[in-house]
Amino acid sequence: TIVEVRIQRVVDGQDFGKEVAVNVPQTASMRDVRAAVVQVLGSETSEEQIRTGKFARRQGGIFTVLNDTERLGKRRKLLLMLSNSSGSSSQIAQGSAQQQQQRD
Repeated sequence: TIVEVRIQRVVDGQDFGKEVAVNVPQTASMRDVRAAVVQVLGSETSEEQIRTGKFARRQGGIFTVLNDTERLGKRRKLLLMLSNSSGSSSQIAQGSAQQQQQRD
């Protein structure tokens, strides 16, 4: 089954504004979703920026980073955390992963 997933871009911790919609199989991995985003955003955002960005979901005020191997499942809205400067996206992702581990 093909489903529409809405992606909200977050650049350096700030909402970028407009969402992007991609169509992928319900069984897609986050890596598959990323490939679809590259196709849609190719001219607006660099492929490298998308490939190094982190997919996440927001639960309350906490971001949970999703691994590329995770399946989409029932998720239909995702955040794509991007960075304009080197390192910022990974720092956000590491902080989010630490918050997730602390909750578990």
